[in-house]
Amino acid sequence: MIRNLGMRSDDRPGVAAKNPDSITVMNHYLLAFLGTPEIIGILVVVLIMFGAKKVPELARGLGQGIREFKKASNEIQDDLERSIEAPPPKPRSDSMHP
Repeated sequence: MIRNLGMRSDDRPGVAAKNPDSITVMNHYLLAFLGTPEIIGILVVVLIMFGAKKVPELARGLGQGIREFKKASNEIQDDLERSIEAPPPKPRSDSMHP
């Protein structure tokens, strides 16, 4: 049985967090604790699963995907900045209505 030891239920391992912010923080902590042995282990598993010839192709495809994502996000950001900086459109006067 796990003793409380002054921790809230969402701080204990194996207990689901109710706050989405705490989940984000937890993910950052998990990445922080990923050390060299873990990274080497992951790379070995990937190498075994896909083989030495397929790994460079996968990495190349991943790089292209990341590049495309950055390009699209930069385009969206530029469009938003231009729309913010642009003066508002003038009201249209219809010739049909007096």
